[in-house]
Amino acid sequence: MNASIIDVKKNNIKNILDAVRFSDSTKKDIAADLGISFATVSNICNELKELDLIIDEDMEMLSVGRTPKIIRFNRNKFITLCFDLHTTQHITIAALNLCSEILFKRKFPFNHLDSLQEFVNYCFTLYSSIKDEICVSGQAILGLAVAVSAKFDINTQRTIFSELPLFENKPLKQMFENAFGLPVYIENESSLSVSAVQSKTGMKNLLYVFPSEGLGVGVTINGHLLTGERGYASEICHIPIGNPEITCRLCGQMGCIESDLCTRGFVTSYLGRIEMTPEEVRVGWNDFLKEMKSGSGRVEKIIEQKGEYLGVLLSVLINLFDPATVYLGGIIPVMFDKIYDPMFKALQARLLAKDIYNIDIRPDNLGEDSVLVGCSEMVYQKFLFSETNYFKQSHKGAQCL
Repeated sequence: MNASIIDVKKNNIKNILDAVRFSDSTKKDIAADLGISFATVSNICNELKELDLIIDEDMEMLSVGRTPKIIRFNRNKFITLCFDLHTTQHITIAALNLCSEILFKRKFPFNHLDSLQEFVNYCFTLYSSIKDEICVSGQAILGLAVAVSAKFDINTQRTIFSELPLFENKPLKQMFENAFGLPVYIENESSLSVSAVQSKTGMKNLLYVFPSEGLGVGVTINGHLLTGERGYASEICHIPIGNPEITCRLCGQMGCIESDLCTRGFVTSYLGRIEMTPEEVRVGWNDFLKEMKSGSGRVEKIIEQKGEYLGVLLSVLINLFDPATVYLGGIIPVMFDKIYDPMFKALQARLLAKDIYNIDIRPDNLGEDSVLVGCSEMVYQKFLFSETNYFKQSHKGAQCL
């Protein structure tokens, strides 16, 4: 088949599925909305029905005549299996349907593991122990998504710049594929979060800043995720606009912005200590939040300082990417009301188009669920729409292992 014809068909497939993904419709209405022929819609719908991606049901009619069929997206036939590895505290295993609704979610500790192979084996063992809760009613797994606080280098197929030494410069994707026998997709948590927001809002130009154990940003421009030549565009953690007296624990240089805006950065300012174990950071962060809720002036002063750093960072990113909306995720939503004013003041002072730019900055209150939704969206888009042999029976999904 001619490549251009294949591309047209793939585009029609995607548009038809997107048309019924979140609301029912008829073939006639789909054809009218998409501006394609009824015959094209009917033929593709028949193929999608064979793959169990859609179902059709007779519409109740009050008048006499041929009864049209309602086309419904079979959202629960296939699931995405997700492993969220973006924190050092736990693994989150989740299952989401094709509409990115969370069907199952559970957390497990993993700080007792010493090697990556041991870690991957542990993930498979965990899945095997809970698969009956995850896979019900004959569901099939479309793919496995892994969220990491790192970048996935598409050239070397390895995770780099990892907050967890266990994953640094390792073939995580290949090892998961070997263990599970499924298509595996790996992405950074901030890129996944911005994809989740885009899928939920339909916005095409977004900026998503994700301060957590690390500091990341996800950017979409005209509806496309910014990735770059090797897959790790928009890396921001080592931009030298932070406290010039703090040495970055990752690169050894002074003033990296991540040192101020990650969880450890807040705890460092709170406790007045730089050298801390992960457990000391966790306890210190919980104490910080408790004191914040009590209205502590000391904590509010720290938040004001961090807000200024965050505002300077946003001024750089907004001037670079010109987003319609900025979302703040990770640890920021719990303090959004307190950090907003100093952040916005610092942002306005450095914004190129401050007189005409109506900055829309929002907290992402979905929290870590945005990472999971982004995982599901990644698999949905890449598995269903990136391959020309989509209609082969081998792509009906893998039955639960």
